[in-house]
Amino acid sequence: MKRLIPVLLVAASMQAQSIVATSKGIVVATGGAIELRGGWRVEGVRNPSFAVAGRDEVAVIDSLANEAVIVELKTGRATRHKTGETPVDALFAGDDLYILNRDSHTISAKGKEIPVAPGASIMRESRSKVYVYSPISGTLTDVLSSRVMTVAPYASDFRVDGNLAWFVFPRTAKLITVDVAAMRVLGERKVGGVPMSIGLAQQSIALADPSSKRVWILAREESFGRAFLRGFLRGLTGLGGSSRASSAFPTGVDRVAARGAVLVAYDSASGSLYRCDGKSPVRLSQSVAPHAFAIDNSGRAWWLDAAFALHHDGGDD
Repeated sequence: MKRLIPVLLVAASMQAQSIVATSKGIVVATGGAIELRGGWRVEGVRNPSFAVAGRDEVAVIDSLANEAVIVELKTGRATRHKTGETPVDALFAGDDLYILNRDSHTISAKGKEIPVAPGASIMRESRSKVYVYSPISGTLTDVLSSRVMTVAPYASDFRVDGNLAWFVFPRTAKLITVDVAAMRVLGERKVGGVPMSIGLAQQSIALADPSSKRVWILAREESFGRAFLRGFLRGLTGLGGSSRASSAFPTGVDRVAARGAVLVAYDSASGSLYRCDGKSPVRLSQSVAPHAFAIDNSGRAWWLDAAFALHHDGGDD
């Protein structure tokens, strides 16, 4: 692995909360400030819970104060907005920001409040379509078309790519695949012991399993239609016929994030962050906050450590 490059960003008196990779570079949100590394710095929210990036803007969400600050990446111009009650997820679809408010059962978007199912707490985007899932009822909603289907309750995570979505269920150790174009379940399979989180890499699905201290890697078909025409059962589940586990981790990783061919895993109990797209996982840090890591477009993993310094795993700075 290449050398690690620390960059001191903020005073230690300010608690670093989250970072996000944008088209202009890495944005860091702290208690009271939002900063584009090497660029602008503006007033933020008091309790930055998480941050999301669009093409031209970044949004930092305060789930305690029901507030969001949206910043133009080019100019640093910031605007402050009230959200619904307890925003727990957000994303950009095209140029529009969608904020999922758990306790008011709404999505804040385009200047209005869109009602969603009670308990809805996970939101994903693919091809400018927005999908929201409620673990309590097991319902999946296509927000823009208002189509609703029942998948199954108690999924801990789901991801969407094109017309396929994958839902992971830790209680039953299942992965369920859904055709979101037809809004129907295609199939399911058993995976691992207690799979918690999904990451979609270029040709694979990664599942973080803290009970086995592993990340399970499953090959996926490049298209459902091509797999169906070949007549394989694995085409009906959107997965290849084989799976493998990465090398064992020293701690129980419960989150995984992927971008292109890059894969990182995170243990929220210990704050350990690993890069695991090679032959064996490499621990990058042992003091990373839950939203204080990201993968940029070049494939570098970035993270903030306990000393409020920003690091990345090699390459030119």
